[in-house]
Amino acid sequence: MKIIVKARVGISNVRDLRADLLTAAYEYIEGKTGTTLILQGCKLSPNRLSEERRLFAMLAPEAAEHVSILVQDENNKIDVASGLLKDGSSQEINNISIRPKRAPGVGRHNVNNILLLNWLDGLGPQTIKSISEASGTSYPTTAAAISILADQDLLNVKKDRSISLKYFPIEQWRQWIASGFEHRKSARFIDRSGQPRPPSSLIKRLQKLGRDDIAISGIEGARFYYPDLDLSGSLRLDLVINGNHGSDLGFVKKIDPALELSNNKFHKADLVIHFLDRPKTHFKQNGELLIADPLECLADLYNMKLDQQADQMLRFLSERKKVVHA
Repeated sequence: MKIIVKARVGISNVRDLRADLLTAAYEYIEGKTGTTLILQGCKLSPNRLSEERRLFAMLAPEAAEHVSILVQDENNKIDVASGLLKDGSSQEINNISIRPKRAPGVGRHNVNNILLLNWLDGLGPQTIKSISEASGTSYPTTAAAISILADQDLLNVKKDRSISLKYFPIEQWRQWIASGFEHRKSARFIDRSGQPRPPSSLIKRLQKLGRDDIAISGIEGARFYYPDLDLSGSLRLDLVINGNHGSDLGFVKKIDPALELSNNKFHKADLVIHFLDRPKTHFKQNGELLIADPLECLADLYNMKLDQQADQMLRFLSERKKVVHA
């Protein structure tokens, strides 16, 4: 049986633990898949964990036989005294990299964006499980986000329970992007030499690195989706990296040694790197370069106070997908 190993950081309430256990039960029922939950920095007591494990076994006895809960200490070592791990597996588990905990609201934001991007790409109906996997969210979080859209009558639901967006009102796009992308983590870099390289030069240097996890966003990315973008030149270069705010940004020195990280959001940045923390990137190939999804590009335009250009791009994308309803 396939075993999925999931790492969770800083769980402090039973609600989050129960959500993970419920997801594990769904995954077992749908695909006969087992789950090992690794808890790092867990705030729940051993007695509380044991009680939750007992209750889970009562509610879903068959699935519970294939779900393990393991606690990882501050040195990234697993306590194997419980006997939940097979011989020889502890070394593999101990080498797992723990991802930082997401900010509240990021999961729902990812689900919404995946649905909208699927709609823009014409992918058709998708199962809740596939949407959950693409957005990197738990089954309950995915289902809750979908329920909110269903209440607004924005979804097509097929007999097999697969779903897709019917349409997306343009008046909601801007609000969605503005509110959703406030959760996005970014790193800002400033050229300390006094002679910053133009974005086109940085892009050429990035291209030589051959990275498949970094895409161009911002003004340059927006032009890929909306060639009539009414702007001359670029204010800065925006990039999207598939990862979280703990990702290694050492590559920046390779594209320009003069770029230095700045924590002052009021300083004009020459390079801004945004972190895309979901499995499905929706990056587009453009020659030897990758382009971030259009929602990332729109968010950058609004962030740079280019509201008029962003609104024009929104209308363009909406008209391209316009559907006449009965």
